[in-house]
Amino acid sequence: MLTGTAKHRMFWGLLVSIMILQVLLAVQTELFGDEAFYWLESRFPQWSYSEVPGFVPWLNALSSAVLPQHPFFLRLPYLLACWSLPWLAFNLVKQISQSQRAAQQAALMTLILPLIGLMGMLAIADIWLVFFTVLAVFFLIRLMHSSRGLDAFYLGLTLMLAVNVHIRFWFMLFMALVAAAVIYKQSLFKQKTLWQITLPMTLLGFLSIFIFNVQHNFPLISFQLGERNPWQFQLSHMWFFLGQVIITTPLVFWLCVVSFKRPPVKANHDLQALHFMQLLAIMYWLLYAVLGFFSDNLRTNVHWPLPTYLLLLLVAASFSERHLVLKKWAVITGGLAQVLFLLGFYILLHALPIMSTNHKQLINNAIGWQELAAKTNELQQPGQTIIADHFMTAAALNYYYDDSQYLIPALPHPMNQKHGRQKQLALMNLRYTDSPNQSALLVVEHTALKLTQQISFYQNSCQQLNGLRLIDDLSVRHGSKIYYFFHSNAGECDIPPIIYHDYQHGLHSGWVMVKKEDQAQLDNIDVTDTLTPISSLQTLSLGQNELFKAVNAADYQRLSYQLESRESIQLIVSGGEQNIVTQRFYSE
Repeated sequence: MLTGTAKHRMFWGLLVSIMILQVLLAVQTELFGDEAFYWLESRFPQWSYSEVPGFVPWLNALSSAVLPQHPFFLRLPYLLACWSLPWLAFNLVKQISQSQRAAQQAALMTLILPLIGLMGMLAIADIWLVFFTVLAVFFLIRLMHSSRGLDAFYLGLTLMLAVNVHIRFWFMLFMALVAAAVIYKQSLFKQKTLWQITLPMTLLGFLSIFIFNVQHNFPLISFQLGERNPWQFQLSHMWFFLGQVIITTPLVFWLCVVSFKRPPVKANHDLQALHFMQLLAIMYWLLYAVLGFFSDNLRTNVHWPLPTYLLLLLVAASFSERHLVLKKWAVITGGLAQVLFLLGFYILLHALPIMSTNHKQLINNAIGWQELAAKTNELQQPGQTIIADHFMTAAALNYYYDDSQYLIPALPHPMNQKHGRQKQLALMNLRYTDSPNQSALLVVEHTALKLTQQISFYQNSCQQLNGLRLIDDLSVRHGSKIYYFFHSNAGECDIPPIIYHDYQHGLHSGWVMVKKEDQAQLDNIDVTDTLTPISSLQTLSLGQNELFKAVNAADYQRLSYQLESRESIQLIVSGGEQNIVTQRFYSE
């Protein structure tokens, strides 16, 4: 392992570098969609919420009440939780090993898991799951030795808060109970203060969740354990295992693996505590490794086992003389990966143009919100109601829009269902199901809709809002995101260009559904805003495709196009009353 001086320098060098990059990201990065929605939920204090328990919205409500409205200040409590992990790990391992050197190694180990730095920068639940896991393990181990009522109280307070962070902590709590029963056996059940103080406090933490879910027909349980999971075998989960090696880095992952080796008997080590941490870590990891074959495959779950890796790294640190060479290179590679990951994420967000679909998907939920708010403010007529398409647009507009007294609602939308936000929007009275009496401004993120969802969404919205007239568009990052703006109560139903696109071997091809009367033409606009007409257009009827079953074939047609280029393309549809920008299609 690194020598004392080198280890000291490595720790402070890594910590300061990570903190600087986290602050830079927290200050300059717009809110991610989930962050914005948790902030919006904080405007409506409730016992719990339909897709998450209450801790994150409660914390946001507190920070928003005492701190200025800026993404950095919203994220500050999460950063503080992340920055406290080295000291928390230090005290936990010092308690287990009675070794200052092992405790210092533990503090250093908290800095070599790349995703922890990013999770700690975002105002979401993940960093608190890691924080409360380590804190609860610390207090439980101390309680098993002291039996003091104060330690039982601290553990109960930790668990009371933690169960309100996310349903994933419920799994951790259950696994911890099983692991403690296996390792501590009868001594666990003889801890009177555990059952007299900690257990009632933990159950009290569930009370708010229980009250809310009883009142509203258990939406949290229904979404987290039902709606978001197919509960059908999916072989694609095999990528999870490769992903774990990548997100931890190979040497850090291997260090976690070798920490399962039975620890040597040492008089000054709490071997039961180490066995407990090992068993808890592997049970929690196996939960996601196995259930992932049947559960949610629409959202990223590669970061869910992070508490497992941190617990195992603390076990490895507890024996400061073991695996010294592996530890040295795990710290070097993992720490470097942590810094490079944060730096790379900053560059992807703020320095590089979006060049691929993967790049777009990675950052799309955190770009364009201020630009969208400014455009919406420009288009809004005095006293005009603003309506958003889905929860993310509504939340971001409510955060960034000038008028803080008016809350912008959202229409029924596939995104609301996918992310479990439909019920919560209704509970906040922000799910717009009315028909406006006068012209409202509708804001639609066209790129959030799949091709099969687009026509039905616009037609349903048109029917609900008494007609839609397309008035403008907004292209974010050269078409990475496209927004369309409509006036309601228009007496007509404008459908923006609907595009099918394909790219094969340097050839972009597809079709665009447009109104016949517009006599539309297509141009390609590159990232330097240079227009190139597309001459190889062919007019096609709508045909018998199920996609067009609700479209009047007498009014619409398809324009088929081909364009040879290995660069991305973005189409502009000209004709009719205005030119309409479409999304950018990438060649990678």
